[in-house]
Amino acid sequence: MTRSLIILPFGFPWDWPADCEQQTIRILSKTSVAIAFLVNEGHTLRSWLLSSNKKVFSRISKNEYVFRPIFPIPFHRIPFIKKFNTLIAVAELRLLIQKIPHTSSVFWTFSMQHQVFPDMFPKKFVKIYDCVDDVASDVPALDHTWRRAELRIMRHSDVCFANSGTLYNKLKRLHKRVYKVPVGFHEEAFHARVREIPRDMDRIPKPRIVYAGTVNSRLDFRLVYETAKQTPTYSYVFIGHVDHRFRANTVWSLTRGIERLSELPNVYFLPPVPKRNIAEYIAAATVGIIPYTLKSAFNRHCFPVKTLEYLAVGKPVVTTRITELVLLAPLVITATSVKSFVVALKKVITQPRSNSLAVKQRTFANTQGFHAKIHIMKRTLKSIYNIDL
Repeated sequence: MTRSLIILPFGFPWDWPADCEQQTIRILSKTSVAIAFLVNEGHTLRSWLLSSNKKVFSRISKNEYVFRPIFPIPFHRIPFIKKFNTLIAVAELRLLIQKIPHTSSVFWTFSMQHQVFPDMFPKKFVKIYDCVDDVASDVPALDHTWRRAELRIMRHSDVCFANSGTLYNKLKRLHKRVYKVPVGFHEEAFHARVREIPRDMDRIPKPRIVYAGTVNSRLDFRLVYETAKQTPTYSYVFIGHVDHRFRANTVWSLTRGIERLSELPNVYFLPPVPKRNIAEYIAAATVGIIPYTLKSAFNRHCFPVKTLEYLAVGKPVVTTRITELVLLAPLVITATSVKSFVVALKKVITQPRSNSLAVKQRTFANTQGFHAKIHIMKRTLKSIYNIDL
């Protein structure tokens, strides 16, 4: 018999580039039944009736399931109707899991999910809050909603895990049982030796300054524009999809930022790359950058996973002064202005790279993978609740 059953409500879509939810359920399903509760990808009754695939509960591997609920009450976007539909979906899922043999039940939620709460499930569930981001928005109404949701999650969680010192210190003030764990990134995608430079990267002149990730309002477009303008012989490459949904305080809007950068001949935009191939693109980079705007509260306290992806390949990293990344010096270099960003780039491009530094970068990245993170979480849960995941 499989030991435990774990329900993980997703805040992001199933195929979202930030894949902490997917990677977590993939690893947990190796030893437990793990169910992805895709609450944001549910069907309206009408869309379900018109759909050729009527399955709401699908098995995608031996122990891994996906639940896309049906929301029977129309006008799902209206808040109070959304709440009723969510409660119906939870009840439906609770009926479905009764048919799956298991010895213990776990509710495991992340910080980007604000719809399904621990108190919607019975007390027999061990309830886990896996905090991977600071719950903050530059839109006041949204910020209020997110923070209320997080407090509700924490109030009804048995144990909290934080993947950075900043988050640990924040949660420790609000919950009696908080543990710090590694950040978590898809380390397996970076274990294989890269043998070939992708063609679209090979056509771009060196040195290549690469940003690998979602292009949205988290970026300080004015900083990048001025930096690229002052270094016309450097190629600036953005790899990822454009997301207009994230709203942050920034000098330039997303649309204006992309338009201004596209005017420069040394700036390139490449389409999204599957996680399994991203190491090839980073390996072809000269430097990895994280030019996040510090006007956004969400950015100031984050730990960008792309940092670990750059480090895993042994690339120099230049970033704005994000709290958690400042602590990683000398593995990364932080800059506070256009001038210091340009100076940092010139330094890492023109000066010989230390092999020992690259080894330290890779070694640190290897301690921060999803397997290491979940191993620590499983060990902690075993010691507290005597459950095997």
